[in-house]
Amino acid sequence: MWAWRKREEENSSWKGAARAGLAGATREELMREVLHSLSRDGHVDRIGVWLEQDSFPCAEPLAATSLRGLLWESGGDDAPEEWEKLSLEPPLPQELLASGKSVYQALEDSHGQLPNRPMIGPLVGLRHALWTPIEGRGHLRGVVLTGSRRKQASLPRELPETLAAELALALEWEQEQRLARERQADVRLSKQILAALSAGASPDTILSQLAASCTETPEAAAERAHPSR
Repeated sequence: MWAWRKREEENSSWKGAARAGLAGATREELMREVLHSLSRDGHVDRIGVWLEQDSFPCAEPLAATSLRGLLWESGGDDAPEEWEKLSLEPPLPQELLASGKSVYQALEDSHGQLPNRPMIGPLVGLRHALWTPIEGRGHLRGVVLTGSRRKQASLPRELPETLAAELALALEWEQEQRLARERQADVRLSKQILAALSAGASPDTILSQLAASCTETPEAAAERAHPSR
């Protein structure tokens, strides 16, 4: 579990999700930026940010069955590790997935009693919750949760929705950068194959090059394209 207070002390220059994404931040760093921005607002007692793990959205908008993320607690305590995984199935509000808009949940009735329905871990102890989707090209890329333990609480939508939009842009940028790297790798491979054919290389040699390119990791491809000096 990531220690929020330690990271807060170590990181004195927060960029915001959009700028961090353009700077090449990892997904964990992007989520930390969102947690930091929301925690400063002072309206919430719990924040959660979950993102899909695959860099490329599938054709089916709800194809991903679970997300991975980070949480923040106003008291400084660590949330249970199992809360870092969020299933996109009931009892998560299905209107969140269908409408693409923020969904408010009152977790107690007018008498302060819990409703007779299943409850997921990140909602335990909360009285109010606001779910905000992170969408890109009609695909759910992640979810932001803001929650309060107070009887009377206001959960503003503007900031979570702004940050969700920034995250969506950062993930889109990440995807475009990855596609660009893959296109560059394809061009390099084509040039290598053409050079090998011009030099009279055997079919076995060319097939070996093709097989190696198919199993090469992105890190190895980057190192081969830009070897360390």
